[in-house]
Amino acid sequence: MRHVLLGTLYALGVKLRILPESSYSEPHPVHLATNFAVGSIPELDCQEQVEQVLELTLLHPSENTLDQEGSFIAPVLRGFRPEFSVLSLIFGFPKPNSEHLKQVSILYEFKPDVHILCQRNYIRACGSTAANGQFKVPFRIPTDPNIPPISMSLSKSNKATASGTLGGYIFPKVDSSDNRFAQFSKSTFAITCAHVCIDNNHKSGTSVNVPSLVLANLYRNALTKHRDKFSPGTTEYSTYHAAIEDINRKVHTQTKREFGQVVWGERTVVNKNLSDVAIIKCRDDLTCRNFLGDDISFSEYDPGLMFGNLHVRKIVDKPMPGLRVFKYGSTTKYTKGRLNGPRLVYWADGRLQSSEFVVASDGPGFARGGDSGAWILHKMKDDDDDDLNISGNEEDSNLTEKPPVSASADANISTATSHTSSTTATLPTDSNSGPSLGVVGMLHSYDGERKEFGLYTPMTTILNRLEEVTHVKWGVVGVTDKDEDFPVGGSDSSEDEEAVLTDCE
Repeated sequence: MRHVLLGTLYALGVKLRILPESSYSEPHPVHLATNFAVGSIPELDCQEQVEQVLELTLLHPSENTLDQEGSFIAPVLRGFRPEFSVLSLIFGFPKPNSEHLKQVSILYEFKPDVHILCQRNYIRACGSTAANGQFKVPFRIPTDPNIPPISMSLSKSNKATASGTLGGYIFPKVDSSDNRFAQFSKSTFAITCAHVCIDNNHKSGTSVNVPSLVLANLYRNALTKHRDKFSPGTTEYSTYHAAIEDINRKVHTQTKREFGQVVWGERTVVNKNLSDVAIIKCRDDLTCRNFLGDDISFSEYDPGLMFGNLHVRKIVDKPMPGLRVFKYGSTTKYTKGRLNGPRLVYWADGRLQSSEFVVASDGPGFARGGDSGAWILHKMKDDDDDDLNISGNEEDSNLTEKPPVSASADANISTATSHTSSTTATLPTDSNSGPSLGVVGMLHSYDGERKEFGLYTPMTTILNRLEEVTHVKWGVVGVTDKDEDFPVGGSDSSEDEEAVLTDCE
């Protein structure tokens, strides 16, 4: 009967040309009333009286009121549209009982032009009790401080004024029998942009912290500023103070020991290309893998970012125009885009420069300040984009990719610089069937106005530059050379082979 009455009422609204024609074919289609804000239409005759009743209710002594926690009375417009609605009082109770229904029904007789209904509902604070009840730290804190994932925030330990992003982990390809570099045969190095963690004099030895002390201090100062607006002893003061204590405790746990020290870095132009790279010798007791981490649900950004797609296992050494990529930076978090074909030319530091860049595909931008150092990543087995052709033949072991269908013939020309096969890294044929991430390059700049471009340096270019400077070949932790059987480098060693191969499968 209720559905029949509502259907008939809706039909009346259609005849009055207030409501649109129904798309239902039944004689009495089901239309349910919804709530609209009071004020959506000119004031009704009964609105002033209802407001007076609610004001009088507020004047009732609280100590004389006994009711369920969270119960409420809400004045709203209820109907099919604001112009076809009635002023309503919703009585909400966490556990409505027969007494509530009886008391509310008595009110029907007092004001026939006011709709009254009782429902199971209640008011609660829209905060979480997961992290001390109120605040979520706006930067990543690893689940295990001794296993820091990639894409963490990063800054210098002392007098830090700049904050960036930890790109990932690399290692020198040296043999333990080589007396010159034996001490680095099992060492892992982090990589980020030089302008984040080196001084103008480019001195090495600068200590680095993960997460960024700059972000921690900014957040702490913001909390302190808001806390001091209230008097000690108030709920607001106690809440902010508890959040400050929480951030102090968390940051102290993460930063009581430095993450590592900068051993080399440069920000200079080499052959019209910006080289903005710093390598950081990681603390020996850290386990460093190119893993996006388990402290964030990356599947919320992309359902494909699970299992093997959280691990970097390849280097995309020939990125093609239109390739889908993403990055996770400490400021703008997850953003995605497509690689652009022609390089971008720009003027900086008194000279013309050029760079490969990403065009943001979705969302307002790709990068902002604080994202410097983030790796540009690609899902190697992206089901939505069949632009990879991976061959197991040794002579064709470089990653080759097909341009999108809409690309012109000119898009087949690769913008990447040619490199020798010694810098090419691919997985063995039997591992290519599993999902994984490929690293394309490292973000170093963005366009400051619209923030739709992300400028990056290809990973092969970075590794070649490190070889030029150090006279040692470098690899990406977790990426297998063609003559190896499992991921190598740094702390991602053979003892973790089984777990790594399981991820790949």
